[in-house]
Amino acid sequence: MLGLSSFVYRWAIGRSYYRPENPMTPVQFMNAAIHHGVGAVMFCHNFPFETYTRDEVQALSRASRQAGLQVEMGARGSAPDYFNTMLEISDRMGAGILRLTLDVDRADKAGIPQELQRIRACLERILPVARKYGISLAVENYIDLLSPEIVDIVEYFHDPLVRVCYDSANSILGFENPVETARLLAPYTITAHFKDVKSVLNPRGNIIQGTALGDGMVDLPGILQVLRRDGFQGCIHLELYIDRKDDPLETLVWEEMCVEKSMTYARQVLGL
Repeated sequence: MLGLSSFVYRWAIGRSYYRPENPMTPVQFMNAAIHHGVGAVMFCHNFPFETYTRDEVQALSRASRQAGLQVEMGARGSAPDYFNTMLEISDRMGAGILRLTLDVDRADKAGIPQELQRIRACLERILPVARKYGISLAVENYIDLLSPEIVDIVEYFHDPLVRVCYDSANSILGFENPVETARLLAPYTITAHFKDVKSVLNPRGNIIQGTALGDGMVDLPGILQVLRRDGFQGCIHLELYIDRKDDPLETLVWEEMCVEKSMTYARQVLGL
């Protein structure tokens, strides 16, 4: 199923370091998903669900059900109490998956084994709550957490609720090949983010710049083939990693153009 991650609208929704004058709300995000004809949404951590009241969460849950949208949730950090709160919210939202972007400090190479042990300890504390609600924990590959380390974590728990959210571009930021990462993570993947990037020559060295799907260097058809070969049947959520423009309004127009172009590519090229 094709879906939208809330990070497809990272500039319309905003982040801690950038807030538009009128940020897109969760309801507006769902309306955008309906407009684009997708069947699922992932509310990621650019929406601060942990600050919403119970009534606000219930209202959003009703709205998603009325719209016929499948909901998945996302959280980032390493604090068990925060993740447990997000599991409770995920249950109220009717979500069967909570995507986890786990913060790992890679500055001290010698300390990475201790960091991974800390992550395992965090998951051990939240797994009972995940079992209580029947919600899968989907660990995302990210610049701070490489694919072999994710496999080690999943295999360590050997629990059907500890799975993977595969991201098509994050691997590049960690100097991993996205297709090879897909091969490694596919057996454990239950949901996915598809976004595209390109390498741009810069006076200070090449930089990675986000693009609409199909305009970058990520082999998305090859990745989709790898995932499906391993029996993947989860949602594929579109994301964007594009730079913002100098003008806020121009940024919003540019972002929507990239969403439209990505949707066309997903349907016409990927067949989603």
